[in-house]
Amino acid sequence: MKNLELSTALAMACLLTGCQATVQVVDHRPGLMSDAQASAGQWIGSMPKKGTLHMGSAVAIGPDRLLTNAHVWAPDNPWWGADLPAEQKMYLFERGMKSQTLINEKPVEVEVSDRIRGSAFRLIASGMSALEFDSEGTPTYASIRKCDWAVIETDSPSWRPEEVAVIHPPAMDPDWLLPEGVELFILGYSPIFEGTPLGGRGDSADSGIPRKTSDLITFIRGGPYTIRGRSELSDEGWSVTYPHEWPQPSGHSGGGVFLWNEKAQRPELVGVFHTWDQATITTTKEFSLFGSSSLLVQSTSKEKVRSLTFSPISGACQALGLHRD
Repeated sequence: MKNLELSTALAMACLLTGCQATVQVVDHRPGLMSDAQASAGQWIGSMPKKGTLHMGSAVAIGPDRLLTNAHVWAPDNPWWGADLPAEQKMYLFERGMKSQTLINEKPVEVEVSDRIRGSAFRLIASGMSALEFDSEGTPTYASIRKCDWAVIETDSPSWRPEEVAVIHPPAMDPDWLLPEGVELFILGYSPIFEGTPLGGRGDSADSGIPRKTSDLITFIRGGPYTIRGRSELSDEGWSVTYPHEWPQPSGHSGGGVFLWNEKAQRPELVGVFHTWDQATITTTKEFSLFGSSSLLVQSTSKEKVRSLTFSPISGACQALGLHRD
């Protein structure tokens, strides 16, 4: 998540305190999917401590329900170290709309501006019950990666029922394995994207710092922003490939992971993104000189790789009693 400091003078003007991007990436959504198809991706914020707004992402999975990360719902580290909050106030982005009202008995069109507003949420389900522990009582790394999700509910949603995500039917089955190499899309609100009010300012001290509330609202209005990669599966969980030169996508945490259903021509939800990983792969090759087996030379190369790990949607589906038809 991305932390923003709120000042009393600027109300919702924010100071980013997370990792600042030195390399900007381009939003992959334009030309890929329409605004309506991407509208399940929601911006969400919380303020567990007065004056600090934690900014993350979520995906609408019901007319009044969001799926996000457990660590977005409970941003104090570590999220598995205590019971998750049963309820709390969260912040949502509400798009403006036009309506009519009567003034002096005459209909007048009134436009309501975009705004960030609070909304009471309650916790419906989370991955905490599926955590696995080692001999010392510490949650295993693999289970933390699999269980970092939470379903939350509100009586005052800012999204419309038609914006709810379509879940990929096979992904509801906990035994389903996503094939490797499938193109995936993560919708969220990281400020790393070029041309946004919160990003694209180089690596100076002021990089990514919004000076006024309108910067934040303009940034959210332009989203959700899309990261594109291919699926990978390891013993530690599911992930999406990510170029090593791209910055950490802070703020994308809790964003929905989608595949593209070519037949239906729509994105379908398969998981929720939670962790940016990095590693170095060392490859050693041995070859002979002049065709002689007695003259062997070893060549070692190192490659930096990064990936975006996500929790499969099946855990939330099971908790909510959702099954494939």
